[in-house]
Amino acid sequence: MQRSHMVKIVPQNPYKLIRNIIMEVILLAAIVLGYFLRFKTIIYVSIIIAIAWLTYIVILSYLKKENKYTLKIRR
Repeated sequence: MQRSHMVKIVPQNPYKLIRNIIMEVILLAAIVLGYFLRFKTIIYVSIIIAIAWLTYIVILSYLKKENKYTLKIRR
């Protein structure tokens, strides 16, 4: 068994997959905003990170309410 941090897609854990998707969306949005708005970039990136973490928490709470099969998958 070899653990590498480069492999981001973990099919056993949907929470990590959702978190990685949201992190990639944050990176893409930060790159696009940094390209178009070269000044005031820090403000927009911090706003995007805050909104993305709020959506991440909402999605996690919704998945924990709806799907309770993740504990069975982790066995």
